[in-house]
Amino acid sequence: MKSLPVHWIRDILPVDKKRKSARARFWWSQRSGIIILFWVFLFPISFPLGCSSPIESELLIPVVVNRITPGLTIAEMPIKGIEIRIRGSASLIKQLPEMKLRYVIDLSNTKVGVVTLGIKADQIPLPRKLSIVKIKPAFLTLRVVKEIQKKIRVAVMISGKPRSGLVVTGSKATPPSVTIKGAADILSPLKKIETQPVDVREATAAFQKEIALNLPEGVVMADSSQMVWVEIGVETKIIIQTLKNITVTGRQTPFLHHILPPKLSVKVKGPEHLLNHLKKEDGLQAYMDLAELKPGIYARRATIVLPVGVSLISIEPEIFTVKIMPEKEKSKAGKNNGRKG
Repeated sequence: MKSLPVHWIRDILPVDKKRKSARARFWWSQRSGIIILFWVFLFPISFPLGCSSPIESELLIPVVVNRITPGLTIAEMPIKGIEIRIRGSASLIKQLPEMKLRYVIDLSNTKVGVVTLGIKADQIPLPRKLSIVKIKPAFLTLRVVKEIQKKIRVAVMISGKPRSGLVVTGSKATPPSVTIKGAADILSPLKKIETQPVDVREATAAFQKEIALNLPEGVVMADSSQMVWVEIGVETKIIIQTLKNITVTGRQTPFLHHILPPKLSVKVKGPEHLLNHLKKEDGLQAYMDLAELKPGIYARRATIVLPVGVSLISIEPEIFTVKIMPEKEKSKAGKNNGRKG
């Protein structure tokens, strides 16, 4: 039997089916452009084609004891935290450091002795789309001991040095001592509790500051805040220095004169920046007032000119020999103009 041509089959279809087919072709011809745009632009946004594969990463979660039986404490935390290997999207894993995750241990019903706890994955507060692949260690062993208290002095720690010419003269903490608590084997060897370092590099005068105590691991405050007030004394640096080879001159005389010995040494005390200036040439002056002295030989003391804030401790020598020439000898000296020969 011969098959009918295709156009014959189309011609013998009912009229309503022919109309529907025509309408469908018309509908597609009018909307084909919109459908293509949807697949090109909108579909990748609604259904991303390149979704990243899950990755694995390691994370250290600190262990925190939330509650413990009153009067008891942990002798020493054996580990800083638990290591977990997690699996999930990279975007979620990157957010974990900001979440500040903690593994909390409840020891509210614990007694003195050794306690072994299993690390439970369901107690690690991870986002639901992340899974835990591995936990290390699987168990945590703690030694629970009796808690003691101890009153101990506060030591102020200083960092850096003040500007040139200044010096730290002292420090004081308020309160001067605090009460701490912890395990006996941790507290017994402690002689002091230090503060966090106090920076004095920009200090120009005495100042006060509130600063935290640097508590050792396993030590907590018993009855006060972890903050204390410190007072740092900053003053001008005072030093003692010996200045040598200072020339002694004579003043207020028309006669030629000789001073023996011609130089002296002095020991002075004062601010460092002033004494450094005196080291320079002509920084310190020493002289004798020879007014109204006639020609002859005299024993005289020298006068030292010191700036305000500098005091004289000693002078060597204390007594000098001054020889004043006769006026006629002054004329023989030519152009000495009354200066020593």
